[in-house]
Amino acid sequence: MYKIIKKVFFLLLVFIFFFTTLTCKKSPSEPNGSEMLWLEFEDASCTEAWFNLRLNNLPKPVRVDVYRENYLTKSFTISTTNDTIFYIENLLPKRRYDVYVKVRGSDGKEYTSAKVNFETMDTTSHEFTWQIFEFGEKGNSVLYDVAIIDENNIWAVGEIYTKDTYTYDSLGNWIQPYNAVHWDGTKWELKRIYFPSVCGGTSLSSYPAKAIFIFDDGQIWISSSGDKIAILKDGIQINKFCLPSNVSMSINKLWGSTSEDLYAVGNNGNIAHWDGRKWTKIESGTDIHLNSITKGIDTTEVYISGYDNGKSILLKVKNKKDVNKINDLENIPIYSLATGTNYLFVKTNNAIYRKYLKANVGYKYVIFNSIYDGVINSDSYNNLIDAGIRGNIYHFNGYTHTLIGNPLQNQSYLIFGLAIKNNLVAITGINNYGIYNNRAFLLLGRRLNK
Repeated sequence: MYKIIKKVFFLLLVFIFFFTTLTCKKSPSEPNGSEMLWLEFEDASCTEAWFNLRLNNLPKPVRVDVYRENYLTKSFTISTTNDTIFYIENLLPKRRYDVYVKVRGSDGKEYTSAKVNFETMDTTSHEFTWQIFEFGEKGNSVLYDVAIIDENNIWAVGEIYTKDTYTYDSLGNWIQPYNAVHWDGTKWELKRIYFPSVCGGTSLSSYPAKAIFIFDDGQIWISSSGDKIAILKDGIQINKFCLPSNVSMSINKLWGSTSEDLYAVGNNGNIAHWDGRKWTKIESGTDIHLNSITKGIDTTEVYISGYDNGKSILLKVKNKKDVNKINDLENIPIYSLATGTNYLFVKTNNAIYRKYLKANVGYKYVIFNSIYDGVINSDSYNNLIDAGIRGNIYHFNGYTHTLIGNPLQNQSYLIFGLAIKNNLVAITGINNYGIYNNRAFLLLGRRLNK
């Protein structure tokens, strides 16, 4: 009897299993939404969010309706691709949202994605305090570039003439000018960085220094205003050399991911790359002077700009060799570039544009009425400094572009260098007192509240 009951129970379980399987299985012509489309959150700034919509070969064209908090936010049509990156805007900083999409294919069937939750980026504070330092007592002293390691380790480079430079000491030795200053957290110290006086020779000179870049391993690379480079480690000079003849140029800027992946850009459209063993010339396709460089979405790409005699150019270099001219901002003076959290910022003569680097979309105004001339720099999307003519300094915190002061209060100040790291800002240039009495300056800013 027990065996009969056990057998009947087993057959009953088998019957229930097959019945459930058959009744719960959907017809291939009626899949649920999650099988036909996937909505993935990509990234968010303070006011925008980016998503990737993946379709499982729905009949095209496809109409997409995007809902934020159950309200229709935007609509668009997909004609060919199955993967599309799109964005929504007009969001508020540091706020949680949920988004989903409804998709209708050309066959008239509608599918709904699952909801995606995300939080927008917070803003940063506009409150800074400022200190102004000047260097040089005669001649045309200037600081062209600056780099921040931390609050107790800042370097700036240029040319600085004091009362005792360009004279002879008591032993008859020629006293060369300074070409760098270093901040140790308490005071500035004038420095001489030495380059080969003549390529191939043994004599050394503290030529004017034009560009500086600091790597995470502590190496500091400094270029002369010509084709010479010096290397420091922990503040001590360990090397100096000339660029080889195949890449020789007047260097304007340096950028690299490591000391074995470095770019130099300069006059007449010159671009060179150092891979740790050799220098390689990268053909730019232009003779415009190149004066700004920044990283792209990762270390495989960089963006380079130039402006000379009323002509501008914006280039993207991929894999250290492939150069593409970007025409979106053609015929607009481009002064400076910066990268912040998957975005490229481009400073022009009247606005700052931004591009989301993960998507194949054009450049868009983010800040109107940017300061004429000058430079920008950022270390994230919500921390950008915009410094320009007349000493006006603006801060973009991801939401608002605000004047954070005019600590220079002098229309004769010209700004050439700008570094930003977390809550520190360093700005360099020249104070145009007169033809033979210009002084180099460095403006050091500290954010009061994060």
